[in-house]
Amino acid sequence: MCFICHYDRDLSRPRAVATERLAVSGGGKNKIVEVDSIVVEVSHTAMAWRRLVATRQIDRPKLEIHQGITNRVQEVVIRTEVPISPMRFGDVVFSFQSE
Repeated sequence: MCFICHYDRDLSRPRAVATERLAVSGGGKNKIVEVDSIVVEVSHTAMAWRRLVATRQIDRPKLEIHQGITNRVQEVVIRTEVPISPMRFGDVVFSFQSE
């Protein structure tokens, strides 16, 4: 199951504050730069998702739609300054790409 929601409030300020905190901390102990992409696996609605994403995509994180057998978040790709091994939380893989 998947759903889309619209937030009633503008989230640009909290996002800017979080980005500033990340920058001030130097990305924390893992030297995180940003979330690069979120990979979503969809069973039979891939074309509809791709049309929706094409009209509403923001720079980062990029939403990637992959055809599959389930409907779920498959992977979160995080850019870092240092190499980090991938880790799994439930069904989601968090992978890290060092610059």
